Amino acid sequence: MLLGVILLILINFYRALGDRPLDKEFIKHLTFISLGFTLSTFVFSWFFFVILPRANQPLFDLFSQKKAGLISGISEEVELGKVGEIQLDRTVVLRVFGLEFKEKPYWRVSVLDTFTGEKWVKRVKIKESELTFPRGKKYTIILEPTYENYLPLLDYPVKIQKVEGTNEKPVRFKGGFYEFQKPVTKPLRITAYYKEEPPGDKPLPIYTHLPPDIPESVRDLAKRLQRGAKSNEEKIERVKEFFKNNGFKYTLKLEHAGGNPLEEFLFKTKRGNCEYFASATAVLLRLMDVPTRLVSGFYGAMKNEYGNYYIVINAMAHVWVEAYDGKKWVRVDTTPPYVPEGVREVSKLALFYDALITFWYNNVVNFNTQKQRKVFTDTVKTVKEILNEIKENPIILFVPVIAYILFSLVKSFRKTPENLYRRLLQRLKKYGIHAKLPEEVLEKTKGMEIYPYVKFVVRTYQRWKYSKVKDKEELREAYRVLKKI
Repeated sequence: MLLGVILLILINFYRALGDRPLDKEFIKHLTFISLGFTLSTFVFSWFFFVILPRANQPLFDLFSQKKAGLISGISEEVELGKVGEIQLDRTVVLRVFGLEFKEKPYWRVSVLDTFTGEKWVKRVKIKESELTFPRGKKYTIILEPTYENYLPLLDYPVKIQKVEGTNEKPVRFKGGFYEFQKPVTKPLRITAYYKEEPPGDKPLPIYTHLPPDIPESVRDLAKRLQRGAKSNEEKIERVKEFFKNNGFKYTLKLEHAGGNPLEEFLFKTKRGNCEYFASATAVLLRLMDVPTRLVSGFYGAMKNEYGNYYIVINAMAHVWVEAYDGKKWVRVDTTPPYVPEGVREVSKLALFYDALITFWYNNVVNFNTQKQRKVFTDTVKTVKEILNEIKENPIILFVPVIAYILFSLVKSFRKTPENLYRRLLQRLKKYGIHAKLPEEVLEKTKGMEIYPYVKFVVRTYQRWKYSKVKDKEELREAYRVLKKI
């Protein structure tokens, strides 16, 4: 825990350091805060372990109540273009335990039944009962506060076994989705069952309804695609092949030139996000008298090796279609494969930090006093073992010091853009220049003989630090130029 606290402090100071060089005053300030914060952590740990077992709700809930409306990535309606606005949101929605995924999983949130011409909405909500003795695979999720009523569950949901963190039981509706009566405002732990077999509930008449103003060009396309088809299964396959073989591509950069958005998507741009693909797919199938419904939720899960669990984030928000083939509902996802940028941008440090949060949830939030005491006694035992080892081998105390010195030496000799800039500041001191920020350095050296060299070094540093384009040869040249200053 001590190392974890110091590590978090160093990381935050490094982020706040920016272009400032490390000087004695700064290091003194950092050391004072690190020791003070670490000491306070141990003191408050006793306080937390005394009061937490008596609290009626998790500690994190006390901090998160004021965040209403800021986290949710799923809307009650699917309006063309809206999903693209949340693709880069890396907010964690839920964490998954007890499963290994060979393929990207689908997470069911809601079912939309009515198309108005521009958006899909939910007009019908019919409660349905769960199976008393469910068949399927069991798993557990920790759901973050969404400040919405929805409950994302693995497709296809069968039954909820247990909900921890609230006395409220979520309600199941036709279409196999669940909702709470009140918004989720604190972390919840849910154990549920799912099965891979698709649902077999009978379709409602509303699942073939369409507004009268569907463009003729879209109607003609549906007629061409279904010509000669003898079953719903064949119609579904033809629609899937249409999107696969006609140059359609996934994009978040949607351009709307006016007119009917579906018509533009199908015949002009052929580019869109999952809303466009799902909407167009469902409309074409309904024009062929195939019952369809839109399912909104999440697609994918990211493995966190630090904690051996999976994470679902808002960037994975997705929409797909379910079509009735005459016997059962089948998933029809015509959106081309893609990896949201929000997933690609998740760093190892972020995963490590999330593992710490997950450890807190699993060992403190909504758990009994016995488990909390076990964590604390194990920590005390480990500390005692370390102290005994130090008594027997005092030289151990010097190991981290030596390691730190070696690390500092290696780091200082590495040809990084940060070291380049710090060495520049050191060289400028012999000219009587004590600037810290890049623009300040350029201003104070302007007109001097060394200015062209200083400018080249500064601009190289800035490009490496703030630009996506990084030229290694330019960095090497900057180190050579530095010798001329």
